[in-house]
Amino acid sequence: GGTGKSPKSQLPPRLSLKPMKQGYLVKRGNVVRNWKKRYFILKGIPEPCLYYYSNNKTDEAKGSVPLMECVVEKADKETGKKYSFAIYHSERRTFYLHAKNNSERD
Repeated sequence: GGTGKSPKSQLPPRLSLKPMKQGYLVKRGNVVRNWKKRYFILKGIPEPCLYYYSNNKTDEAKGSVPLMECVVEKADKETGKKYSFAIYHSERRTFYLHAKNNSERD
């Protein structure tokens, strides 16, 4: 299984994406379990994928979360944070994210 990270050279520049949805979320780190604010872009074509960036000004993605075969569920209990959710995949790490409110989470 992969880590959910693609080599940065393969990730598309932010401005080349035509987002279905975009905005800031807070992501929990995989190794150091701290929370960092990141700018996310959800793209549905050719395959659903969530790309994340340091902020909405930078063009180079920090990483991506391929969403094929993933399950997304609320994760307030697991994270201890309101409006949080998890992206689960059977062979990759789980991504934990949280939003400011319900409408941003959904």
